[in-house]
Amino acid sequence: MEYARKRSPGLRGQLSLEMLLLLAVNLSVFIILLPAILKSRETVELTMAILNDQKVVTDVSNIVDTICILGPGNRQDIDIVLLKPANLSASGKEILLERAESMQTARTDCEVAIEKIEIPSKVPAKIILTNAGAGGSIVGKLYYP
Repeated sequence: MEYARKRSPGLRGQLSLEMLLLLAVNLSVFIILLPAILKSRETVELTMAILNDQKVVTDVSNIVDTICILGPGNRQDIDIVLLKPANLSASGKEILLERAESMQTARTDCEVAIEKIEIPSKVPAKIILTNAGAGGSIVGKLYYP
């Protein structure tokens, strides 16, 4: 019994040293892995933004084709929310959504005239597309509800 009492304080010191060593190793591993974790999150966010941009361009293209078929005077609205800010424009039969990181395009069957529209990120916006009737041209305007 006396032997256990004498050794007990020394064991507590050793245990504390081992715990500090384990804590230091865990922190080192965390610090080494942190940049990789942050980089993968950034990559996922960029990929999601690109896929969202492609969906918006495709949706706009489909609506343009629909109101072109329906004839002059027809109008449809499209609600969009972008994950990152971008510029939407269209001329001829091509719709373009561009950002610093990427550019998405879609072709339509009709002539489209959309002046460059700056769309902020994560803000609901509405694009009003109207068949102006002049040569079958579709005109787009941005509106915030």
